Amino acid sequence: MPLLKIENPYQDSISIHSKITTIKDWHLKDIIADTIPGISLEKAYNTILKNTTGETVIVAVLDTKVDIHHEAFKTQIWTNPNEIPDNHIDDDANGYIDDVHGWNFLGNTKGETVIIENFEYVRIIRTFETQVLNGVVSDTIFNNPEYKRAKEKLRTSLISSKASLEQSNKIFNFYLEARDALKSYFPEYNYSLDILNSIDTVGNGLSKYVEEIKLIIQYNDSDKNMTRYNQDQKDTYHKKLNLSYFPRTIVGDDPNNLNDTIYGNNKTYDHLDTFTHGTRVVGMITNSSESSSDKNLIKILPVSILPNGGSTHDKDIALGIKYAVNQGAKVINMSFGKAFSLHSEWLKDAFLYAEKHNVLIVSASGNDAVNIDINSHIYPNDSYHETNEFCDNFLYVGASSHHLNSKLSTFSNYGKINVDIFSPGDSVYTTYPRNNYSFDSGTSLASAVASKVAALLFAYYPDLTASQVKHIIMDSGVEFPYRIKILSENEKEIDTPFYELSKSGKIINAYNAFIMADSITNQISVLKK
Repeated sequence: MPLLKIENPYQDSISIHSKITTIKDWHLKDIIADTIPGISLEKAYNTILKNTTGETVIVAVLDTKVDIHHEAFKTQIWTNPNEIPDNHIDDDANGYIDDVHGWNFLGNTKGETVIIENFEYVRIIRTFETQVLNGVVSDTIFNNPEYKRAKEKLRTSLISSKASLEQSNKIFNFYLEARDALKSYFPEYNYSLDILNSIDTVGNGLSKYVEEIKLIIQYNDSDKNMTRYNQDQKDTYHKKLNLSYFPRTIVGDDPNNLNDTIYGNNKTYDHLDTFTHGTRVVGMITNSSESSSDKNLIKILPVSILPNGGSTHDKDIALGIKYAVNQGAKVINMSFGKAFSLHSEWLKDAFLYAEKHNVLIVSASGNDAVNIDINSHIYPNDSYHETNEFCDNFLYVGASSHHLNSKLSTFSNYGKINVDIFSPGDSVYTTYPRNNYSFDSGTSLASAVASKVAALLFAYYPDLTASQVKHIIMDSGVEFPYRIKILSENEKEIDTPFYELSKSGKIINAYNAFIMADSITNQISVLKK
């Protein structure tokens, strides 16, 4: 490949204008050619990668279940070459029967799956209090800072959730009244302003119901969305925050015993109307432009560990990472996070296991719009409150947008110490279950874009280490000179230079990354001679 110069569009004071866009592949565009701050992957396809071939790379997606039959990426789903489908035998003797397309750590042998989980702080409280009740430890453990933090979090969450549920019930019940009152006009609950405006409301009490449905349309809601939102509020209060709710009994394992590994099932692809997150993430990893040459280079290994609500178990994360490593994954995407960790030492060991096997872990930094250097209780991460990072194979990603102004994104977490780099994740076009597509936003998607770049670096430069890929991505990114409006600790809006929001101060740039990778591999080749 030709050795080209890494580009920084601002080094020569080039005038760039913001382009607000709904282009479906804006995140692949180039800042100079397109005036859109994408990752310049199209440019890389058309120049550096043109007429080149790469090796197949497995990307494990630790997430919810995935629609493995989606038309956009069904040919890119990993298939276990050492497993005979549906013979109920563990052919490859890895402990997972018929894991042809990955493994579901939330299921059981009956094919059932945990849908809603507790939050981690609920599990922490229950574990501590059960230990005291059973005489395992004394009640002095209640002075433990993590237990006290969890208790306070549960207290405030219950207050907030109860108020939200009461408000939701009030709104939803009135909506049900309106729905029933207007059922003769909308038997399928498919509302339209034209029909609403034609309804005679004089003297029949329908006026308030017509206005209610107009609000539903105004806020782009639907019967399905109204029902789902109300159910989400119920699930939060009655399940996620409920100390007496034990969803793990479905799985049948001991979540506090890492040696209890024989659990789960191979159903990584059902419940698609409930689990959409994994499909959205996979769409960003496999998404390619017409000029791409990577369609069959990336294989997706689904590892289901993420419930539809509540927190992921540390045990599932740790075993999921090790499963992915053992199946040959080079990149592991983890688009999830939580503010508490019951067994953070298990996660640390899993990260080190991946590092030992030269596997890069790419993770979303979260959608709370906070500085995670200050709000440091976010898991999984590569420091766990240590002064230094304990591994060098973990990439923490924030989300950038297509705006070249102060609107980096309205939701992304940031941090000069803990967030490594930013990547497009605001209003990106991706896949939804059952061959659907839509625009979506979140650091989950930004992480997926970064995982794609990492996978392609491994594909075209297979001799690179996970550490090298991480630092190539960070060092080759593009800096932008604008300032970002963020909230300070006292909730005051302040202007901060973009380069102060992450360790690298940059947005991922695939074109530059391939140039740097080419240079490094050439240098390695010279040294070996």
